[in-house]
Parts: sequence; C-alpha cells; structure tokens
Amino acid sequence: MQMTSRLTATTCRTGEPDMIKVVQFEIPGQGRRVGVVDGDDVCDLTSVQPTWQSTIDVFNQAESRNKPFSKLLAETAQQPGVSRHTYRTLR
Repeated sequence: MQMTSRLTATTCRTGEPDMIKVVQFEIPGQGRRVGVVDGDDVCDLTSVQPTWQSTIDVFNQAESRNKPFSKLLAETAQQPGVSRHTYRTLR
C-alpha cells in the first residue's frame, strides 16, 4: 500500500464513543496499524500505542484495563502526537 501522511499537533475528533469508526491498515516498512476515522482523515493510534497492530490488541488492552473499547479508542485518539493520514490514500 502506498500512502501519504501528515503529522499534526491537533487532536482527533472522534464524536460519541459509540460512533467511532475503527480501521486497520498497513504502511510499508512500518507494518500494520489501527486507526479511527476523523472526517477525511484517519488518526493513527499505533503512532502513540506501538503495540496496537490490530483491533484485537486494542480489545485486549481495554479488557485488561476494565475500560470500554470505544472509550479507550477515543482517549487514545486525543493524545498529543497522533499521526494523521488521508483516508482516501489508504488501501
């Protein structure tokens, strides 16, 4: 998969936690990633949580923290330093 990406200092707007759209994607040379859709972009959660390479990794961490999956995604998406990618460039 080829893609362009851009880093941003802004946080991701994920809306209501029960409305989060989760995606898995791969960046050549960096591997699999987990992200959430924010408008035309994807917030790359793996950029701030490197152990998250699939949604099951996020589910497992949510369970171990006794935290709802959607809440963990939303909180992580709002962390400083989250990379953003243009959704349409992901394949």
